[in-house]
Amino acid sequence: MSVGERDEGHPDEAVLFSALPKTVRREQTQALMQARSSDISRWSVADNFHSNWKDRAEAVAALAGPGKTILDLGCGRMDLEGVLHAGCTYIPCDLVARDGRTHVCDLNAGQLPDAEADIVVMLGVLEYIHDPEALFQRLASRWRRLILTYNAAELDAGRDRLLHGWFNALTSARLVAMAENAGWRLIGIVPFDGRQKLFEFGQD
Repeated sequence: MSVGERDEGHPDEAVLFSALPKTVRREQTQALMQARSSDISRWSVADNFHSNWKDRAEAVAALAGPGKTILDLGCGRMDLEGVLHAGCTYIPCDLVARDGRTHVCDLNAGQLPDAEADIVVMLGVLEYIHDPEALFQRLASRWRRLILTYNAAELDAGRDRLLHGWFNALTSARLVAMAENAGWRLIGIVPFDGRQKLFEFGQD
């Protein structure tokens, strides 16, 4: 079975990514980086999503405000939908369908959903992108406001990013520079949980 491919014949034998030995996690991440592929197998298993990500969604919802159409790229368990302000319209998008509404697309393959939105949100998604700069450029050509979270490299304190399955290691400064080169304007940065930051961008 190739990297990123799910074994449909044995769906009950799925092993949680966090339960794999460290050497296996590193090797799988490196193989995906070499192939520049997304880890479809991992993200097809719902239990690979952490339960504590709801706090992150609440922080982003506070920035988004009421009455907006929100496109959630890499929506996962769709924690964001349940905490959005009144009047918001929610559009989920992910590698695999999470429900009947989900726009299925692979950001690493250059795919984007055909959806109109006031705000594009990416919660813990940029870490799994092979070419963040290209993604920033594609997003800037379609939408005018972007809110994302990211585990910035300057906060790692010796953390092995390969063990998380992350494909890049951007500092906050590098992330902002990439976004600004793509046409985004930084609105603000908010520290979150000591390891992540919330970044908000717009376009004039």
